[in-house]
Order: sequence, then C-alpha cells, then structure tokens
Amino acid sequence: MTSVINSARQSTASAFDFIGTTAKAANQLVLTATRGIDALDKKAEVMHRSITADCAIELQLIDETALYRGAERYTDLMEDISKRNYPSKVFNREDFFATAVAKLSTQP
Repeated sequence: MTSVINSARQSTASAFDFIGTTAKAANQLVLTATRGIDALDKKAEVMHRSITADCAIELQLIDETALYRGAERYTDLMEDISKRNYPSKVFNREDFFATAVAKLSTQP
C-alpha cells in the first residue's frame, strides 16, 4: 500500500512539475512577445516621427516654391508693364523680385 501511495505522490509531483514548467515556459513566451511588440511600437513611433518631419519639410518646400514662382510671375508682369509704359526707364528686376518675395511672404 505504501508503494502505491508513494507512486501516486511521485506521479502527482511530476504532473505539478510539468504544469509548473509549462507555465514558466508560457510566461517566458509572453514576456518575449511583449518585448517584441514594445520594440515594434518604438520602431513605428520613430518611423512616424521621421515621416512627419519629412512631410513638414516637403510642405515647406512646396510653399517656398509657390512663393518664388508667384514672385517671378509678378516680376515678369511688372517688367512687361514697365517696358510698355516707360521704355526708356531701366527695370531693376532683382530688386523688384526681392521686394515681391518679401511682400508675398508676409501675406497669409
């Protein structure tokens, strides 16, 4: 009878050891997965910041390009008007362009 009880105790202890080992392995798996998700989250955050910064720079370049093109068209128009109305007067294109950029950049 004693050997049957000892055998049952050993079987129960083995089962509990197996359950404990399995639970520990599952816990390690969850921790590893959590670390992996955290790493992916950080990477996504860094990529988001990078893309946001790139978009901000791109928008600024688009705005500046539009500003300079507008100032150039305005300068061309004023040069044509100046040549028609005042043919003997020299039109200072560079100064007028700089003034046009300054005017256009201060407008909303």
